Amino acid sequence: DLDELRSTHEYYDIFLEEWNFTQAAYDGTRALIRINAIQRHERESWKNYQKRIAQAFGFAYSKSIVDILNHHLFRKLPKITLPDSLTNNKQWQAFIKDCNLMEDNLNDFMLEQSRFSSIQGHVGLLIDKASSQVQTVADELKAGIYPYLSAYRPTAILDWEFERDEANRPFLSYLKLKDDDGQYRIWTPEKWEIWKEPDQSISLTKVSTNSAGQTTQSKKMIAAPGTTVELVAEGDNRLGEIPFVWLFNMKGSYRAIGVSDIADIAYIDVSIIRNLSQGEEVVDYAAFPMMLKPMQEAGSGEAQDDDTGPAVVLEFDPEHPESKPDWLESAVAEPVGAIIEWIAQKIREIYRAANIGGLQATETSAEAKSGVALRTEFQMLNARLSAKARNLQKAHRRILYYWMKWQGLDALYEQIELEYPTSFDVENLAEDLANILTAKSIVVSELF
Repeated sequence: DLDELRSTHEYYDIFLEEWNFTQAAYDGTRALIRINAIQRHERESWKNYQKRIAQAFGFAYSKSIVDILNHHLFRKLPKITLPDSLTNNKQWQAFIKDCNLMEDNLNDFMLEQSRFSSIQGHVGLLIDKASSQVQTVADELKAGIYPYLSAYRPTAILDWEFERDEANRPFLSYLKLKDDDGQYRIWTPEKWEIWKEPDQSISLTKVSTNSAGQTTQSKKMIAAPGTTVELVAEGDNRLGEIPFVWLFNMKGSYRAIGVSDIADIAYIDVSIIRNLSQGEEVVDYAAFPMMLKPMQEAGSGEAQDDDTGPAVVLEFDPEHPESKPDWLESAVAEPVGAIIEWIAQKIREIYRAANIGGLQATETSAEAKSGVALRTEFQMLNARLSAKARNLQKAHRRILYYWMKWQGLDALYEQIELEYPTSFDVENLAEDLANILTAKSIVVSELF
């Protein structure tokens, strides 16, 4: 049944709009316009709205926050100690060089997935192994077969269920994923299946009108009469558990749903884009020169024809200066100044919300911050990075667990030592930079 295949978890339906929004905020202004995040004012003409969004721009603060945090998180690579039998394993060596069969090494892959989890709150990592008829490890090596990683954004993790075992520990009992090619992967501890939608389908269009009188269209594809969903492949799950790992940015209130670094910041970022757009309109319209014209008394009956427009206003006879029109004062500085100050306040709140106010204190703060205030902000940032690092470490260990289980190397798992940095010394970094600058101003020496 197509509706059953497309069905999603209740949390998926709740958070889908937020996931798309935070991703668009990271991607930039054009992406936000595509999802209608820059809305039309109720008294704005459609033509003016189209012009405004065509000229819209932003400063990409959401992207900056994500990239700054991820940069500090991976300034030091994790320390990993493996047993010799695994270090010398050729399939393991192939895996760490190309962990996703797309020529990405494991460290780069984890860095990239950390960035995506920072944007949308979490990502899912499936540790799979190609089905084959080969019988030996040598044959697998020759065919390039080994367990590999596939990453799934939250929008591709459609449904999931947890149950509890005899020890009351929760385990993943059902998982439905959607691949980039549109196929659906369904996993249980007993088996896996790959399904695809029917080749023939019918598009139904629903038109709705909101309170502002704006109409929107939504399309839904249904199976054509006489067609059904198709089972592409299936097989037994020989692991006895679903080899899937949630990589959380920060854990939230809902199971399997992470918290984005820009969950609130993205909305401030979008509001800055709107303010900039409104500021551009002030420059375009309020700053435009206007001609003064004497008011005509009512009932005078005198005809008065005047040509108006920028060309007419700007043209006058230089031999008769009195023909030069008066000008209405263009009050631009005050509204534009207010917009700039309002944006500056929002920028300060963005950095404060991201716990990186200390790193940009000299750039955006109106006055210098005290040492205590900076130390507090550095401590909050360190705590945030430490929590993100712990989630990375936990996911990384689970990846190794499933990789070794696919290879029948379970006994070696307990010998693995994996440690992500938990202290990032951002405060010491700032102090070192300040000391260097002070020393360079005192000691006049190129060698120094």
